[in-house]
Amino acid sequence: MALENRIEADTTLAKTGAERRVAVRRAMHIMADITLPGNLTIMGHTMDMSIGGLRAEVPYMLDAGQECVVELDLTHLGGPSYLKLIAEVRHCQDNGSGRVHAGMQFKNIDADTAQILQALF
Repeated sequence: MALENRIEADTTLAKTGAERRVAVRRAMHIMADITLPGNLTIMGHTMDMSIGGLRAEVPYMLDAGQECVVELDLTHLGGPSYLKLIAEVRHCQDNGSGRVHAGMQFKNIDADTAQILQALF
């Protein structure tokens, strides 16, 4: 394949999640209560976060596109007691050994919440 054709083919590939992100992610371990549709609440913890979303370890697979409420316990960080965020599950992966990682994107963040998130970074 000619070099020009390879370059053109490479630019048509879909971008990975990391390439689509505009916010820098930071490793953070924060306890989280995640309320799913039907008012079911599960416990998890963040693995990394940005002002736009998070990756959490959860007890089981979640459906992509599922909306949830994530309540983060910020007491050990000197912030407000808890921060509630509406999020959408973007992807979920079972990594074996009972570990499931869910990527979530925050939705409808107001200015006060954005300021609190920005202070974490």
